This record gives sequence, structure tokens and C-alpha cells, in this order.
Amino acid sequence: MVIKNRKANGVRWFACCFLVVFLVVACLNSSFSYAENTASKRILFISSYSPSFPTFFLQIDGLKSELDDGRNVLDVEFMDTKRFPTEENLNRFYNNMKFKLAELPPYDIVIVSDDDGLNFVMKNKEELFSGIPIVFMGINNIDNAKKYSEDPLVTGVVEAASIGDTIGLAYTLNSNAQRVVALVDSTSSGQGDLISYYKLQSQYKALEFTDLDLSNMSFDEFGIALTKLTKEDIVLNLSAYVDNQGTVMTFPDSLSFILENLNQPLYHPYYHGVGDGMLGGRVISHYEQGIQAGKIAKRVLGGEDIENIPVVYESPNPYLIDYAVLTKFDLNEKRLPKDTQFINREVSVFEKYFGVIVATIIGFILQTLIIVTLVYNIHRRKLAESEILMKKAELQDANDELSVLNDEMSASNGQLIAANQELKEAFCEISDQRKHIYDILYIDTLTGMNNRLGIIEILDQLLTESLEKNPFYILFLDIDNFKNINDTFGHDLGDKVLHEIGQRLRLLESERFKVGRFGGDEFLILLSSEDSVYFEDTINGVQECLKELIIVNENHFYLTTSIGVAQYPLHGQTKKELIKMADLALYEAKNSGKNKYMMFHQTMSTNVENKVKFQSLLKNAFLKKEFYLNYQPFICPESNQIMGFEALIRWNSKELGQVSPYKLITNAEEIGLISEVGNWVIEEACKFAKRINETSTKKLQVSVNISMAQLMHKNFFQDIAAVIKRLAVSPELICLEMTETIMIQSIEMGQALIQELKDFGFTVALDDFGTGYSSLSYLRSLPANILKIDQSFIKGVEDDPYNQYTLETIINLAHQLGFRIIAEGVEKSEQMEYLLRYHCDAIQGYLYSYPLSEEDAIAYILQRNSYDGE
Repeated sequence: MVIKNRKANGVRWFACCFLVVFLVVACLNSSFSYAENTASKRILFISSYSPSFPTFFLQIDGLKSELDDGRNVLDVEFMDTKRFPTEENLNRFYNNMKFKLAELPPYDIVIVSDDDGLNFVMKNKEELFSGIPIVFMGINNIDNAKKYSEDPLVTGVVEAASIGDTIGLAYTLNSNAQRVVALVDSTSSGQGDLISYYKLQSQYKALEFTDLDLSNMSFDEFGIALTKLTKEDIVLNLSAYVDNQGTVMTFPDSLSFILENLNQPLYHPYYHGVGDGMLGGRVISHYEQGIQAGKIAKRVLGGEDIENIPVVYESPNPYLIDYAVLTKFDLNEKRLPKDTQFINREVSVFEKYFGVIVATIIGFILQTLIIVTLVYNIHRRKLAESEILMKKAELQDANDELSVLNDEMSASNGQLIAANQELKEAFCEISDQRKHIYDILYIDTLTGMNNRLGIIEILDQLLTESLEKNPFYILFLDIDNFKNINDTFGHDLGDKVLHEIGQRLRLLESERFKVGRFGGDEFLILLSSEDSVYFEDTINGVQECLKELIIVNENHFYLTTSIGVAQYPLHGQTKKELIKMADLALYEAKNSGKNKYMMFHQTMSTNVENKVKFQSLLKNAFLKKEFYLNYQPFICPESNQIMGFEALIRWNSKELGQVSPYKLITNAEEIGLISEVGNWVIEEACKFAKRINETSTKKLQVSVNISMAQLMHKNFFQDIAAVIKRLAVSPELICLEMTETIMIQSIEMGQALIQELKDFGFTVALDDFGTGYSSLSYLRSLPANILKIDQSFIKGVEDDPYNQYTLETIINLAHQLGFRIIAEGVEKSEQMEYLLRYHCDAIQGYLYSYPLSEEDAIAYILQRNSYDGE
């Protein structure tokens, strides 16, 4: 029997061993198979932002939640176009990517964020990312998303910003609102959101839609415009990082700047920034976008065909409100949607200590149960005394076990002591980091002086200490033409120059003289004195110390400064008022010639406000298509036939009346609108030229005035050639008129562009001859076909022999050089007789016709020229 049991046990042991070996081999085979099937995938994430931008961390966390499983390699590259939206930055990023992609193993998928990233990848797709699946996210330009997703290797997640719902929320909270003001800049995200914003205007007909666009103003003008907004304005922050001066702010700095100058709630259709002073809205969750893009990438890496994965156009955007801001502006919480989420909301005592209250109740119940148990045990104690003696041995054994447990707890206590020491060290490190962060907040790293926050804090202290109205001065200092240094020598050398300026200004610091770098090449100086002599000496000292030669990398710089001055309490009671007035004075100092200081006076504020208002009306007029063209004919004096028309822009404003074309053009150049206006004029003139030549038996040419700003635009030739091709108009029907000054400067810069225009088929005319350089010696080298003689030579020619001789000489010489001649401003028949005598080719002026509307111009043609079929 014993032998049988032993045999049976042996069989069981052998079977168990065989089973264990089988399972081990199976697991090893499975592991090898798993390893073969889960080779690591290489993922490239291209972000338009920088690591300092909060949106990046939300996106990357969302991606990692789907892709960070230990089998994928995720590389991140930053374009940083929010802070540096320049061609130079894009070129550097392109060269960097080209080098890395050539050196590194190929990527299995590319993920891009924001419009700049998508545009870069699609532009260089064939060269850098050929055959690689591309997943995009955070795209504002839906048209681009649709276009690019037609590529079978492209799909992704559109950043469906709930701008309309956010405006609706704001209007619900402020039913007295009359206007919506969008804050934008020139970034692709900002301009994309601006297009979506204006498309919503038809949904809110009770509200006027407008914007404050940093692409048309500096941050200083932007701040002034913000202070003018009223309680009837809904302020919507879309994108405000870079102004028309090229100054770039980070998101926190931009938000702080806006809130400093704004007295209304600030709405935002994005998650980042809500909780830092913005009220909020229906916001985009960049974390959720990252999750959705990660899921798409995971499906592609898993073998699914990307062509079968559609673009995600809907994003779950919650209503998110900062309760502290809601309370600050006394807005009615009951008007918010039921599913609104809050941050910075103080909860009730019951909500806050709900867990403690529940734990206390449970504890009380447990104590009650313990007491009942104790009473029950006392009752049974006498019955159990006999059992206690019997179990003494068992208790001894239990005691031994407790001793072992105590030893284990002692070991655990040692581990806790070690962990506590690590926590202390971590706390010390955090304390050091807090101190470092404090220094970063208040000290400018480039110059070592107070930064914007630091000098503002000193200003706050001065205002607090000046309760008895002790006067002090605030000086806004700007380096004249400093942008030229950055543009010519680069920002690295420019930073070295700023460092030297900062060191010189720091040498002037004292108890009464405090200085800080306000931003870029602007510095803020506080003079705690009412002594006018000390004020003048200080101003002179600042200007003199900065006039001295600065040598950086063997480059010599002589700098001048413009300074705006405001005095407390004469020019303002608060820091916003004082900084604003000093800034206005600085603006006036620069406009009046630079290299001087100006004390604020009230007319400065009025001038700036009028200019900002005019430019705002100008931009709105362009957007609303309020401009129109008139056409003034030029006539051949011998045949009395029309040879063509000059297109003249006009604007009859409801608020301003008929606006001077010169004022319209100069302000359009100043706000960067001249290219758009010029392109519109060219397109309308081409349509008119095509219309009048469809039935004309003679070729009628239409002239268009071209400004220097238009001619110097990098895409001028491409834009005008595209209009000609799109409208199918012969370039021979279009004459481009340029002033004598533009022609001379074009000679100095090279005639390639004008020659390219002539080769394409355009006629080039020299306009207003005699008002610029006024030298006949230039005529031989001017790249023009037509010479238009200014009306100053025509006026009074019938009574002035000298004018007659001069006019005859100009016409004869111009004819010898191959020019056709058009005389401008002809008003009298006597003037025409002299021009006919000198064989002038064409005449333009009131003698024949005032500028006409398009329909009147066509009727005028019918009166003078013969048409086919007549």
C-alpha cells in the first residue's frame, strides 16, 4: 500500500514538473512573439509653440495618455512661431529639421499642432516627410484643414473654437452690450479666428462687430485702445502676442498687459488663461485634442489605413468660468448654462468638509458599536474567564507573532524616517526654486535691472508713499531707430547693445532715480523729486550717457533717445494714467523729430485718439467695401479722341464725409493696409479696362497710381500678374503710374522689378514730373514709357513766356528720348492751344472732364469715340 502511494506521488510530481516546463516554454514563445510584433514606433511631434506656452503641455499630456505605453519613441520639435513669426525663424527651423531627418532613423508618423505647423509640414511634405502619415490638431483655418485632408496621408483634429457660443454667453451676462471687440494679432491662429469671428456677425444683429488688431498697431497703442472700451463692449481675446513693431509677448505677459488696461470682463474661447484673470467662455480643451489626435495616431500605428480615418471637426468644448472674475464684475450666475464648470469658487463648509463630516459620523457609529460590544463582552467576561486560562498558551504564541510584527514595523519606521529626510531635502529645493522664480519675476535677465513688474512695483510704492500728493516724475524712454540695429545686425547683437545701455542707466540709479526695462528697447525711469533743476540735469545726464559711442563686436553705434514725461499728480492719479500719459508724450517726441523729450499735455491724447479713430474707420471701410473709383479721361488734342482713363480712389465716409485721397493712402500705408487697398484698386481698374475695351474699336488704357509701399512689397509683381491672369485682361491695357521720387529711388535700388513689369506687358508712366527731383538729366535713365507733366508747369503758361519755354523744352526732350507726353491739370482752352502747338500727345483736366463714375465714364466714351456696330 505504501509502495502504491509512493508510485502515485511520483507520477503526480512528474506531471507537475512537466506542466511547469510547458508553461515556461509557452510564455517564452509568447514573449518572443510579442516582442517581434511590438517593435517600437518612432513618432515626431512638431509644435508651433515654445515649451513656455501653456497650450503645449496640455496637448503633449493628451498625446502621452494614448501613446506613452513604453513601446513608442516620441520626439518633440518646437517652431516657436508665436514668439518669432518671421521668415528667418522658419528658415532656421527648416534647416534644423532637414539636418535631423537626414541623420535620424525614419519616423513612422508625424503629428503637428496649430496652423503654422500644418502649413510648414504640407509645404515641405515632398522633401522632408514623403510617404509619412500626418496627423494634425489645433487647426483654426478649417478651409486649410479640408484642403490638406484631401491628401490620402493626412487627417487630424480641427480646433473648433466655440467663438459664437462664447459671444452668446457674454451677451446673456451683459444684455446691455452694444458691441463685440475681438483682440487679435497677425499670427495665423489669430487671423483664422478673426475670419470665423466676422462670419458670426449675422447671428448677432443687435451687436456691432469690430476688432483691435495688433498687426496694425504697437502694444502701446493697443493699451491705449483698451482703456477706451466701455461697459457696453464685450471683449473677446483671440490672440495677442505680437504687434506691428515685431515686439513679442509670452501668453502670461500678454494677458497681464491686457488686464492692466482693461476694465471689463475678458472672454476667451480657450482653456489656457481662465483662472488667471480671464472670465472664460465655451473653451477648447487642448488636452482633449491631444487625446483625440493620439487615438488617431494609435490607430495608424496599429496598421489601420489613415485614408479611412475622417477629420474630427467637433470637439467637446465645456463652458468654463472663473467664479472670482464673475463675482468681481457682479455678473448673475443664474444666467449661465446648467453644465457650466467653475474654477476659483469657494465652496460651503458642508461641501468643503463633506468627507470629514462623513468620517466623523462613521466614527461615531463605530464608537457606539464598540461600546455595545464592550458591554456585551463584560457580560460574557465571567463566562469566558475559564476559557482565558485555557488559551494562555495560544496567547503566548500570538505574543511571539506580535514580536515578529513589531520588528517588521521597526524596519518600516526606519524607511519612513529616510522618506521624511528626502521630503525635507525636496522642501529645501522647492524653497530655492521659489527664490529663483521671484528673481526671474522682478529682475530683467538681459540688463540686470528691474524688469516691467519690478519697476511697476516701485511705482506702486511711490504712489502709496505720495498720499500727501508729493510730486514725482515718470519718464518713458525709447531708443531711436533701434529696430534698424536688430534688422541689420540681428537680435543677438541688439541684445548686447541693450545690455550696455542697461549698465549705463544703472550707474545713474540713486534713492531718487529708479530705472527698469519696460520691454524691448523701452525703459521706465522714476524721479522722486519736484525740483525742476534736478529734473533737467537728470534728463541731460540720461541723454549724454547714452550718446557716448557703443562698440559691440567691432561695430560702432551712436544712439539717441526720445523721452516722454508725465508728472504726478498733475497728469494722473494712478499708474495706468501716468504710464499712458508718458507714453503719449513719447509718441509726440518721436513724431516731432526724435532725440528730445516732451512733457505731456492734453492735446497729445486728443491727437492720438483722433488718429486711432480715423484708422479704425479706414480699416472698417475697407472691410465693408465703402471705397469706390472715379475715372478721369485723357484726350488726344489733335483727334479729340479718348486715349484712356486714370483710376482715382474715393471714400465718402458716413462719419467723416468725403475723405482726402492723400489722407486715405498715407494712413493705409501707416497701418499696413496699403497692399490690400492697392490690390483692390488694380483689380477694379482691370475690370473697368476689360469692360470698356470689349466693344471699343481703339485700345483704351487705364492708369493706376502705385505707391512706394506697394512697389516694395515682396509679392507685388506676383499679385498684380495673378489679377491679370485671373481676369483675362491684357497687361497692355494697364498703365502703372509712379512718382518721380519712386522712379529715382528705384534707379538706386535696381531697375529689375520695373523692367519685369514692362517685360510682362505693362506700360509705366512717370507721374507728377517736376515736383520731385526736377532734373532733366534723370530722364535718360528713367524706366518709363509715358511722362505726365505736373499741372504746376501748365498753370499760367498762357501768360508766362518762361513757362512756355520750359514746357516746350521738356516736351521736345522727352519726345527725343522716346516718351509719350500727357499734360495734367489743363483747365483753359488757351493752355490746350500751347500744348497742341508743342505736339503734346494727351491732355487730362477739367477742360474736358471731371473724374467720373464708371457708368458716366462709359457714357462719356459713347459721346466721343466710335464703337463697333455704330
